Amino acid sequence: AGEFAVLTLTGHTIAASGNYRDVLSAARSVRRAAETGLGDDSRTCGYCGKVCDRPSTLKTHLNSHTGERPHMCTVAGCTRHFTVLSNMYRHAKVCAAQRARE
Repeated sequence: AGEFAVLTLTGHTIAASGNYRDVLSAARSVRRAAETGLGDDSRTCGYCGKVCDRPSTLKTHLNSHTGERPHMCTVAGCTRHFTVLSNMYRHAKVCAAQRARE
């Protein structure tokens, strides 16, 4: 009745007591957070616990943890990438103006 397990998965350590199903369920939750960056619902960050207003906001927020920069400047010759789309648009305006002066 008093089973106890400590599980480590990609840097996340959890301790769970109870039956095998409880321990397995806890392990799956940790694995999901580690793999997707999602918490218990589609708006909670699995890295820091921040709750976003919508899933799309969370997706952008996760870039701050993963380092992913999926938005590339649209100006020819520029190779800068950004984590937030609006930051790329702001940069592209300045970048295009600078290129036009050259």
